[in-house]
Amino acid sequence: MSHSADLYTILVSYADKNNSPYVDVDSFLDYLKKSAKTLALAYTEWRKWDDNKEREKTFWSELEELVEEKKCLRISDSSGTKVYMPHFYVRMLDMAYQDPDEDVSRAFPSEHSLNIIIPESQMVFLNSDKDLLTMMDDVIYSGIPIVKIGFSEGFGSALLLTKMLPRRMAEISLLKIREYLRHSGNKEYALRKLAVLLKCNESFLQDLMDQIISKPMDAFAEIERGKDLASHFWAHFSFLVKTDIKKKSDITSPDIAALQAFSLIGAVSGYYRAQAAKKRDVELALKQVESNLAQPPYFYSMDQILKFKGENGETLLGQYSGEQLEAWIKGKASDSGNFELPELFILPGTQKNVRSFVLKEKMLPLCLRLMMEAQVQVKNAIFKRWSDLLIEFKKEPAMESEKEFEKLLPKMMERHSPMLMSLLADPRLFLINEELERKAVAISAKIFTPSGLLLPWSTLLLLRRRDLLSDAKSTLPFWYHMPILSAIIYFFKNIFQGGGRSGSSRYADDDIGLLSGRSQPDDIRAAARELSHSLTPVGNTHDQYLQDLESRWCQLLDKQARENLVEDVQALARDSLRHSMKTQKNFRPTHSAVSQIAWNVVSSNPTLSTMNTKETLILYLELYVLGLLSNIR
Repeated sequence: MSHSADLYTILVSYADKNNSPYVDVDSFLDYLKKSAKTLALAYTEWRKWDDNKEREKTFWSELEELVEEKKCLRISDSSGTKVYMPHFYVRMLDMAYQDPDEDVSRAFPSEHSLNIIIPESQMVFLNSDKDLLTMMDDVIYSGIPIVKIGFSEGFGSALLLTKMLPRRMAEISLLKIREYLRHSGNKEYALRKLAVLLKCNESFLQDLMDQIISKPMDAFAEIERGKDLASHFWAHFSFLVKTDIKKKSDITSPDIAALQAFSLIGAVSGYYRAQAAKKRDVELALKQVESNLAQPPYFYSMDQILKFKGENGETLLGQYSGEQLEAWIKGKASDSGNFELPELFILPGTQKNVRSFVLKEKMLPLCLRLMMEAQVQVKNAIFKRWSDLLIEFKKEPAMESEKEFEKLLPKMMERHSPMLMSLLADPRLFLINEELERKAVAISAKIFTPSGLLLPWSTLLLLRRRDLLSDAKSTLPFWYHMPILSAIIYFFKNIFQGGGRSGSSRYADDDIGLLSGRSQPDDIRAAARELSHSLTPVGNTHDQYLQDLESRWCQLLDKQARENLVEDVQALARDSLRHSMKTQKNFRPTHSAVSQIAWNVVSSNPTLSTMNTKETLILYLELYVLGLLSNIR
């Protein structure tokens, strides 16, 4: 026996010694006591079993742990308490299937043939005609080591180890079927019948029969592929043979072995066919994922991918598992090994700690899409920046120098399109561009020079310094274009405003409060709130409706770019409101006055005036201005 003092090891040794998986607790404790007296002298770990007071306490404590780990089972009945050791019958079945070639003419081992009784909780029972096909996966992953398969019409049962499903079970079944075909006299009859049922010639079926007889493992390989023909062949062949056997008046042991084998192989072929169909469904669903990734906006987070839908509108997740999707992404994002870049790129997303997934073939289109968005944002930002400077009689180097203008553009892009800047800074983008050019794939727009450098920022964004400066100057009042008059205004502006004000302070909320001091703030607030209430739909608050309008007129994908555009538009609205309150001595917030302010903001800006959502933007500006007036001091 082993000198280990581990309880499980001792139980296994005791069960093997008594040639039974059932261990009587009282007898085992006596055995433990006697063994401890001898072994405790030589092995210190055995001393815990030598103490009469602690022995039973330690035994029951460690036994409960073994039961929880499913290494054994505790059974209590009228005869006392026993411990069932599952390893015993598992090992017995392992030995029973050690050499299947010797037992090809005998039925599968069963409780009856082995003269054993296995506790029901220690095995899974399946019906060969119903459960085996649909529950095979559940049984394989159940953790229960033994499966009992029952056959219909009194043709017995079979005990198999769960680990034998489905491959080993199929291989043993094919060996029994080969033996049956060698000695049965109805092979020619079966060939003729199958030729009619399967609508194929007998020579083809004869080749299949010969393969089963000479190379049964090759026949299993065909079953494992899950082809429809193999599944149909075995379904019909199994039915014919089982029907023929059941008609016999004297059914022999080889007949029962064949019937069991045909029942099992029919179920296994159906199982592999179902597995192949599931695999095809998963592949089609993942192709749909790839198709969805190829659609604008081209970059998607994992949360968005998990919500992808197929052509029928159903969510794709469910046709594949999360693990299968993760494996697919990992495979697509890994190097192909043929000196080409991965098919899928994982990039930092627009939100912190959120990754974006982009197909290689869509990296350049994504850059171009973001450039189009950035062009609008940067153009609008520079227009506002230069307008503010000019109205304060100021300039900056970028207005007059192409070199300085090229330096200004990336700074503006960092603010308005950080994701685009990250993409353009990624060295893999040039490698993608080279790979596409090498494959002669059409590229809609150039990003790199032939030497591999980025094109100038002004070229990428299609922005010209002179055009931007001209647009900014066109919005100035006429006297700014008259040198003598503008010089006089600039002189007095410096006297009364202490040298002018910075562009950022022009939009401070405090200005509106200071200007409104000339009027009656209470009346303005009351009128603005009443007008705001009339413009807001029933069931919405002013802020809710304003947020809804914002999401409708500002449809940019990049979060930072969207926030910057909203901030710029709000700044223009505050400027226009401030101008109206300066020029109107007794300003009152009527609908026509507020609409005029909103219209002035949109019509005076080339970018805003060409937007498809211009009408929604005007309503948004009306409500935004009313919100400012509602809180005026």
